Amino acid sequence: MQKVKITIKNNRFDDEPIEVVYFGALEENASSTNVSYKESELTGMEGVNTQLILKEGHLEILRTGKVESKMVFRENHKDDFLYIMEIGTLNMTLETDKLKIVRTHDGYDILIRYNLEIVGNPVEKSEMNIEIKKN
Repeated sequence: MQKVKITIKNNRFDDEPIEVVYFGALEENASSTNVSYKESELTGMEGVNTQLILKEGHLEILRTGKVESKMVFRENHKDDFLYIMEIGTLNMTLETDKLKIVRTHDGYDILIRYNLEIVGNPVEKSEMNIEIKKN
């Protein structure tokens, strides 16, 4: 396992951008790259473990612990999933408009443009940039 720095910039199109930095681990094999890290108190998700699974044209974000979810990002793909929290469960729909995963000399650069709908609420248009750098 390789130690990595993960910088996530999330920009909802109707809100101020948010940037969070994590430190985690990266493991590469023939079919995928797995990046794991612990969420922080700053995000309100302390006690949650997050795993990014990168495959060709495909990204999964798995969360376990106080929050359980599996989000699948694939261009022009719609994914219905459950977001399970201690206080209840939300039905969500994720529609990915753009997914670009670029391998760099020291990690990965990922761009995701997506729409997220929480049942009963308006659709949120968002863009997320994830930079993974090996230490």
